[in-house]
Amino acid sequence: MKGFFNFLKKLFFIDLLATWLSSLSKRGNEQIKSIQSIRWFSWQVALSLSLLGWLVQFLIRSPMLRQFVTLYAWFFLIIGVDWFFLDDKDDKKKPQVPGLKLKINIGPWITGALICLALLSNRLFIRDIPTALVSWPIISVGVAWLPRILNPGLEPLLRVPKDAEVRQDLVILTLLGFLFSCWFQFHFLLQNLLARYPTVRGDDFSNSAFVVRVGPDLDFDDSPDSRGIDLLDTTEELIRQDLNGRSWIDVQRRLRDIPADIARFEAEAIETVYEDAPRAQESLFWRLNASFRDAIPGEVPPDDVLELQAVWSGPSSRPEGYILNKVCYIQRSPLAVAPNAPVGSGSAYVMNCNPVTSPFRRRDPQRNPDDIIE
Repeated sequence: MKGFFNFLKKLFFIDLLATWLSSLSKRGNEQIKSIQSIRWFSWQVALSLSLLGWLVQFLIRSPMLRQFVTLYAWFFLIIGVDWFFLDDKDDKKKPQVPGLKLKINIGPWITGALICLALLSNRLFIRDIPTALVSWPIISVGVAWLPRILNPGLEPLLRVPKDAEVRQDLVILTLLGFLFSCWFQFHFLLQNLLARYPTVRGDDFSNSAFVVRVGPDLDFDDSPDSRGIDLLDTTEELIRQDLNGRSWIDVQRRLRDIPADIARFEAEAIETVYEDAPRAQESLFWRLNASFRDAIPGEVPPDDVLELQAVWSGPSSRPEGYILNKVCYIQRSPLAVAPNAPVGSGSAYVMNCNPVTSPFRRRDPQRNPDDIIE
């Protein structure tokens, strides 16, 4: 009979199961003793209350009550994390900079980040990520100041740190916090400027002390954000459409009238290029000019010359702005259009335009650098 029971134990792993249950019970008792040893007034209790708040808020349907419980959870999470880093008499929780005997107190920065996340998630004072990032260094500085200026007896409420080294560290930390905040603010200010005026992306930043181009170093005319080139190309296409179907005499007459009628082409080109309203404000800084010169007798080839200019007076590395040029050469087509031919059935002219030239790249060799409309 004894051998039969031993066989059953081996068959159903009873000994192994008993050993596992005993080990599990022992570990459970150790965890209970560890929890019982926690002081009621400690960072562990604050984090436990925060965890309880997060669990409870998933069971609540009322939006107002859920927001209240969420704030409760955030509050104890912030208190617990800050308390955890403050409870560090031996500086064991401060990471050390490699190669230097310098330890950084990251506690205020983590606590400040949690405060910004709490305000952002509940839309209290902070409603977007840029505001949260700009506020984060300043809030972190406030968190670092608070335990050093609060009087433990609360009478008086505030006190000045007696240690000169502590005061020096607080002043340096405050200056660094405002510096980081200004950097974040400058970043978002610059991004907003580039979003409103995309043409600025194609400008020259080589002499800037703050702005560095991190993308590929493109020529101005290769930049996808250069609206001035789009305006000149669109104006060229509009002029071609206006000249199509005309006789050569009529084409020459119309070309001579284009400088006086450039405002109409400018309005149509701007409406075509700036279709999206958020960037339409940039169009106020563009102005188109045009000049026409008849072919000089004896010139080879005998071309009429139409020069288009896009003048930018908006934000730029050049205080006076800059000018983009596009030169087109027009001559009579060898295939003349019949006088009674329908409009669009042929062309009485041949129009060849050079690429746009800009002050940010090497000028086209066919272009005279001094030939600029004033």
